[in-house]
Amino acid sequence: MKRLIFPAILALFSLVSPASAQDVFAPRGVPVAPPEGVRQLALSPADRLMIHELLEFIVATVKDESGNPKYKMPSVEPVLIRFSVYAMGELSCPSNPYTPQCRVLGTHLTGSYVVFVLGALMPDDLKHVALHELNHYLQSRKNPNLGSCADDYADEREAYITQQKYRSLVQGYTGPMLPIPSPCIDDETHN
Repeated sequence: MKRLIFPAILALFSLVSPASAQDVFAPRGVPVAPPEGVRQLALSPADRLMIHELLEFIVATVKDESGNPKYKMPSVEPVLIRFSVYAMGELSCPSNPYTPQCRVLGTHLTGSYVVFVLGALMPDDLKHVALHELNHYLQSRKNPNLGSCADDYADEREAYITQQKYRSLVQGYTGPMLPIPSPCIDDETHN
């Protein structure tokens, strides 16, 4: 997977819970809970409450074609880990983490129970970035199969729209909507 950061993450989890470090990164759709030691290491009570509230917002806001909630509250809430700028770039683009395309604010590793966010974000920014990644977490739990480029774009669009709703309804943001990048590019070359 990701060359340098991924082994470091597994090593960190191995220190906390040696028997189940790999369980945090189960294949997409496999219902394996993160080890309790990892959850305690990564989540403060404030982070647990924030994750729960953000998941509730997504469940209440995102509707299917019939107007019904598209997602249910997950039985296992994900782990939130705050990363440095370099580590976020390393996670997104291991071969060249300093390129502009690799300057991401958050990411969810498909198939994992982990959501990464840039640790230097201000509290309001942290919340809407975490909400975007939690939307991807719910998407990967609902549909464990990797989709086409069009499916990936629809997932990304949904996460951006939900993020914008949160920013306007909860945070009072009135500015323009964030641009929706196309996920149909190669992770390493950005072509």
